[in-house]
Amino acid sequence: MEIVSSILLSITSNFIYDLAKSFKKVNKKSIEQTVSHSFEGLELELFNLDSGAFSTFLNLYSTRVIFVDYIKYNAFTKSSVASIDKKITKEKFLDKISNASLQYVEDISDKKLNKIDVKKYFKTILEILEKKLINDLPFELMVLHHQINKLLLNIEDRIIDTLKNKPIDIKEEDEETLKEYVEMLKEVHKKNHVYGIDRIDLAKFYILPELRVEVEKTSLRAIAKNVNWTNLFAFSNLVSVIGGPGYGKTLFLKYLTQNYTKLNIYGSEALLPIYCNLKDFSQKSLVERSYSIEDFLIDSMVSNTGIDCSKITKNFLKNYLASGKCLILFDALDEVETVERERISNVIVTFFKYSNKHNKVCLTTRDRGLIPDTPIVFSVCPVTIRQVNSYLNKMVSLGKFHKEDVPIFTSQCEGLIKSEFLTNFLMVALMVSIYKAERELPDTKIQLYEKCTEYIARRRELKDKKVRFNYSLFRTIIDNDATFEKLSELSKRNNKEVRRTQIVELLTEVYKKRYLDENKLLDAIEEFLDFCAERTDLYVQGSDESHYKFFHRSFFEYFYANLIVKEMTNEQLLDEFTHYGEDSEIFENCFSILRKNNYDRYIEFVDYIFDEVDKFISTGETDLIFLRIIYHAVVSLDEEYFEERFYTWCFSPFKLITRMQRFSSQESRAITNKVYARRNCEDDLIKYYSEELMLCALIDDLFEESYLTSVRLGFGYLIIAVSRKMSDEKMKMIKSELYELMTESVTKLLTKYDIEFDWRLELEEDISHDFDTVFKSCQKKYYKGLNLVLEK
Repeated sequence: MEIVSSILLSITSNFIYDLAKSFKKVNKKSIEQTVSHSFEGLELELFNLDSGAFSTFLNLYSTRVIFVDYIKYNAFTKSSVASIDKKITKEKFLDKISNASLQYVEDISDKKLNKIDVKKYFKTILEILEKKLINDLPFELMVLHHQINKLLLNIEDRIIDTLKNKPIDIKEEDEETLKEYVEMLKEVHKKNHVYGIDRIDLAKFYILPELRVEVEKTSLRAIAKNVNWTNLFAFSNLVSVIGGPGYGKTLFLKYLTQNYTKLNIYGSEALLPIYCNLKDFSQKSLVERSYSIEDFLIDSMVSNTGIDCSKITKNFLKNYLASGKCLILFDALDEVETVERERISNVIVTFFKYSNKHNKVCLTTRDRGLIPDTPIVFSVCPVTIRQVNSYLNKMVSLGKFHKEDVPIFTSQCEGLIKSEFLTNFLMVALMVSIYKAERELPDTKIQLYEKCTEYIARRRELKDKKVRFNYSLFRTIIDNDATFEKLSELSKRNNKEVRRTQIVELLTEVYKKRYLDENKLLDAIEEFLDFCAERTDLYVQGSDESHYKFFHRSFFEYFYANLIVKEMTNEQLLDEFTHYGEDSEIFENCFSILRKNNYDRYIEFVDYIFDEVDKFISTGETDLIFLRIIYHAVVSLDEEYFEERFYTWCFSPFKLITRMQRFSSQESRAITNKVYARRNCEDDLIKYYSEELMLCALIDDLFEESYLTSVRLGFGYLIIAVSRKMSDEKMKMIKSELYELMTESVTKLLTKYDIEFDWRLELEEDISHDFDTVFKSCQKKYYKGLNLVLEK
């Protein structure tokens, strides 16, 4: 038996340090001291433990990533909400990793190690890692309790998969090819087009998105958590990034091709990054059914960089896939034909389910429609005023914006962000162009649409002398709002794609009297459509060159609202509203357009809606879309006559406020302001909403408002928002009533509002205490009960 050698201590220190720094900042000297202390006095039969073969095993990518996975696995199974039956105990892991090292050393050197000593060695390493890491992991995703069990199973699968497979060595010539390819890929994606400006270095203008982990729609525990982009693969190696049009999903993937080594994953510098557009895969695989994912990845690498195709062989790719060293960025699933998306998504998910699970895969798509079935789905958050300010500062540095205009521009943007119209960086870029031309931004959303349309489709192009199109030929078509209004009718009701032949047929009918020469008219229409496809971000090509749609659903809804308020009667307009979902801007647009352009018709229409609502209320039924119509009718008005009628709806046996339970906090505040616009409503609240107020008083004492925003307790935000304006004296009276009813009514109330657990025994134990003491004593059990409900 020998004391552990200094060589092995050095190898071990480097091994642990490399693992630890992929999780957090660590001090190498501290690691060396810990290793020296941990191995002090430990006797092992060293013959070959500090040999080159064993050292090579420790340096294998597969060895290190399996330890990284085990660190995560061990840390998260200690979580209070983790409830899986562990397939990988510490003893089993030590046994498997020891066997793997014994086999590897024997295969390459014909030497045999002592398994007892190897196991003792790895056990010591694990103890050091547990001490240094497991109790202090800095993961943002640790808070996602609803995801832990599912994701632990993924980590478990990766560990088992790695232990079963033999490690793959990457050849030196392949490493040289990787180096050449990465340099070329970075050069290709170094610059990107900034709307209205030019191609600019990504690093000089790009603002990283805020990513948020999507929760399952069925989960009540909707406590969303923003996650730093560097933790994209912290929990799962197969993820999706979703977001609306213009949210920068493609730019984010291109940013990753430049900066993937900054990701918090072990060995990121050794990865093979591959960027590919899924629309290309869909088209090629339809033509040639034998066209595989591997074929597509190779074609993407060659076409994106121009590298010699003889270097990017199937063997080259297979080696990297088999070793788990690929970073594959699949862009734009939403650009695949609708009927093909599910097939393409399933092909990708299945392929990587059965390949080395250490490959990193990211898919992007829009946040509506098919969402890939990946373990983790990140959504790109709407743009914030902080991000806008950062973007402007970068534009200032590039000489594309005046520094003194930054505070003016951002102050004008704040309202647009709060109103949830300005949501993405494409729109920010448009705003910058509009502001530079006009020195101000519109005051309302409708004016903003008008300015965007004017600038995107018309004025900007007139300034561009290099435009190859005959603008005078189709000026009448593009300058007329009726063109886009009529096109919106073809795309109703949710901006569906329209065949080019349909568009030509429509515009031929609309403009047949403008152009007496039919051939000239057809030339003008064709020129107009080509111009739209190449030069505007308003009406663009769809999934292929034969289809068109509005670039953004918001533009479709703006033009369609303009059309229907002109062409439909009040009865038809209200009926049309019922065909749109609650996320639609049609309601708001129609009210705003009418109020701005035809006030008499606006008053007539609102009066008609209020009369219809009276009939609706008399039935006692609830219709969410009808409630949505009521909301937009109410928030747009300031006529006292209608405000008084709305108040009457709220404070009646119909209880309109409670029926609006699914509205957001922002909408609830708007309704609350309308409620208080006419009079002090405290007595009416107590008369008609006594149960809701008592529950509100209870919840308000137990939780902070930020938690309520996430959990959305049954009746929503409205009563909470209204009750916060009530006087202390009134609230004290409500709490007093609640105390009297607590043991009889609280469980009933909570059950009624979808919170089901029994805390009556706890209340009985403390019934002699004052109200506040009872609340505090219930809090712990309340949390426990709520957690049980949320886990369902």
